[in-house]
Amino acid sequence: MLKWPVLAGNRLRAALPFLPLRKRYRPKILDLEISSRCNFSCLHCRRGGSRPRRPSAPLASSQWEAVLEDAARWLGYFSVNLHSGEPLLERERMLAVLSKCAGSDIPVSFTTNGWLLDSKAAASFAGYGNLTVRFSVDSLVPATHDRLRGTHGAFGRVMEAITVMRRLAPLVKISISSVVTALNCAELPAIARRAVSEGMAGVIFQPLQFKNAACRSELWPGRLPALFASLTELKAMRRAYGGVLNSPAQLDAMAAYYTDPGTQQPAGACLYSRTLRISEGGEVRLCQYMAPCGNVKATCLREIWNSAEAGSRLEAILACKKACKVYSGRFPA
Repeated sequence: MLKWPVLAGNRLRAALPFLPLRKRYRPKILDLEISSRCNFSCLHCRRGGSRPRRPSAPLASSQWEAVLEDAARWLGYFSVNLHSGEPLLERERMLAVLSKCAGSDIPVSFTTNGWLLDSKAAASFAGYGNLTVRFSVDSLVPATHDRLRGTHGAFGRVMEAITVMRRLAPLVKISISSVVTALNCAELPAIARRAVSEGMAGVIFQPLQFKNAACRSELWPGRLPALFASLTELKAMRRAYGGVLNSPAQLDAMAAYYTDPGTQQPAGACLYSRTLRISEGGEVRLCQYMAPCGNVKATCLREIWNSAEAGSRLEAILACKKACKVYSGRFPA
């Protein structure tokens, strides 16, 4: 069981300047890296199909449960997102987290490519009314989706997984996550209409990460008028009957980003100012592009958040204007 250590001496003096910031910006989201591995080689992914080096001692199921208990004592209400690799590759850990969240009424979500979500997996989610599952669907054209996901047959499997989930786990909220590329930018409205017609919560559209070389070349939309037309239609659809989970402000920011990926975003609102990202090995970050500021194996979350390291990261996040905020920013509805 994690204790509540007290900051002392030099560490306390170093942390004091950041206390007003941390009091105002307390975490509301825990991003948990249940699995750093993935069974796909998606063209847009910064992993590039490589197998990341796993930590020598990944957190066990009981340790993830202890992290959630620690967070509940400190934060009260918060939500959980399972991020990074394919969570179904670590089904035991994932189910431990889902069960803990269900028992504490904590909203939880994860994104999956659907390949491993069979009837047995879907049935195990049946009682989780607090769960949202986002399925990665990048195109309604099977060949295009399979190419973007680097796996033959990926489209058929993900659509079958959606059907199985709706049949065996009707309490689970289902949505689609779709990465906007040159290969699918003209069919974004069609993807949203498909989600609405099948009774899903909607689609969240994700921009490419320009740092990835593949994203800068073949995947980067060259026909901007087609992209702009799709984004305009998505805004109209959202106003008319929903189905688009991005706000109009984020869709506008996306248009500016694809026009010039160096476009600066307004300082201030960023999801990472309200998020703690915990890696498979227990390292805690605020922003994925910044160094860790602690590890849950050694320190409780509250002490990590109250540390000078976390305070300096939070200050930097609030001043940040980098283009990556187009997918991590907090946009008005």
